[in-house]
Amino acid sequence: MALFEKISDTIWDEILSGRIKIGEKLKDTEWAKKTGASRTPVREALRELVRDGVLVPRKLGGFILRQIRADEVIALYDYRAALEGAALKNAFVDLADISIDDINDSISLAHKALEQRDYEEVMVQNTKFHQLILKKCNNQFINDALNSANRMVLFARRSVLNQTSLARANEYESSLKADLGDHKRILGHLVDKRIEDAASMLEMHIRRTGDDMARMLTPN
Repeated sequence: MALFEKISDTIWDEILSGRIKIGEKLKDTEWAKKTGASRTPVREALRELVRDGVLVPRKLGGFILRQIRADEVIALYDYRAALEGAALKNAFVDLADISIDDINDSISLAHKALEQRDYEEVMVQNTKFHQLILKKCNNQFINDALNSANRMVLFARRSVLNQTSLARANEYESSLKADLGDHKRILGHLVDKRIEDAASMLEMHIRRTGDDMARMLTPN
């Protein structure tokens, strides 16, 4: 892996953890100090993040972490739905291919976190659910596309979480509760070996989540 790619991954981690906030400025000089690298690979890393769609260059120099738009969220989640539906059909051959206990544990932990309004943990467990049901997909093209899309999905989630006001907290929680209900139904279809139904439910679930997130990014 090239040095600029390692730096890009480091900055991505900072973004997805919430340590870099929407609207925050990033400068090559500051990141050169943080990483101990020269400004050249840092600039290339920052340009890579512009190509990824999370940074925009500033006229006065440097870059800024941008807010994803509602229409982009809908497009992203449509893309993700198609990918995950195809991945699930590829992944599921036999019930032994998935760990029912691990998936149930993930759903239970997400419920517990939601009751405590620990939205960060809900995000972690929701991500784990999708990883568990898709982990046996052996189509490398689908996996590569999902890996690329999932970074933007996490960025979109982070954007919504950061932008959700107290006035819309109930709306956000309702969407998360719906997610968990969808997860239970998807798992039920898998246990019953109704793979097409599970894939259809998964795609509807992802698109509905995208619509909910887009709505929360739209001013009342």
